[in-house]
Amino acid sequence: MHANILTILAAPLLFVAGAQGYVSMYLYQDNDCKTLIPGTGMTTVNSGSCDTNVRTGWSSAKIISNQDSPAGTLTFYTNNNCAAGQQSHGYSSGNFACLNNFGFVANAVGLAG
Repeated sequence: MHANILTILAAPLLFVAGAQGYVSMYLYQDNDCKTLIPGTGMTTVNSGSCDTNVRTGWSSAKIISNQDSPAGTLTFYTNNNCAAGQQSHGYSSGNFACLNNFGFVANAVGLAG
């Protein structure tokens, strides 16, 4: 009986601890979401992290999935890191339109929220 109660109480905690939001998106060479960057043209960034795995800079992006992060902020950065003190441009992670007009070629993307 005690094991069943422990299982019932612990299961929701494991679910919450394991839940992590992410955003998957296509990245484009141009400013109007028409020409994908070389390779798969796609990347995924987890909530609370910075994605610097894309080898080619991009000028626009389009979110294709936002798992558990509809109220987060997706921020594109000029340098290959998500540090403060550089040009950046943020968007709602719930925006599935063409994200463009950064004013620079992006080389990293972070997701907060």
